[in-house]
Amino acid sequence: MKKAAEVVAASTAEVNPGSVVYSATAISFDGTWHKCGPSSHHGVGVPIDCKTGLVLDIQLRSNYCHGCEVGPKPYDDNNLQWQARHVCQRNFEGREWRPRLQWLFFGD
Repeated sequence: MKKAAEVVAASTAEVNPGSVVYSATAISFDGTWHKCGPSSHHGVGVPIDCKTGLVLDIQLRSNYCHGCEVGPKPYDDNNLQWQARHVCQRNFEGREWRPRLQWLFFGD
C-alpha cells in the first residue's frame, strides 16, 4: 500500500506541477460484510484511488470477540487477571452499516 500511495502522490504531482504540499485525489470506497443483515460480525472496507484504481488501504472491522464470549464473566473470581492478559478482537460497536461512515470520516 505504500507503493500505491507513492504512485498516487506522483500522479497528483503531474496534474499539479510545482510545490505540492499534500496530495488531493478522488477516492471510491467499497465495503462488504461476511453475511447480509444484522447477524454479520466481520466486515472489510477498501478506499480505491479513482484515477489509478489502486487500493490505498484495507480496514477490517469486527463487533465480535470469541475470547470475550467464552472467557470468564465479570462476576468470576479470575476475571481481572484474564482481562489484563486478554487482547480483544472487537474493534467496532454497533450496526453493520455504521462502520462505513466511521471508515470514511474517522479512519482507525
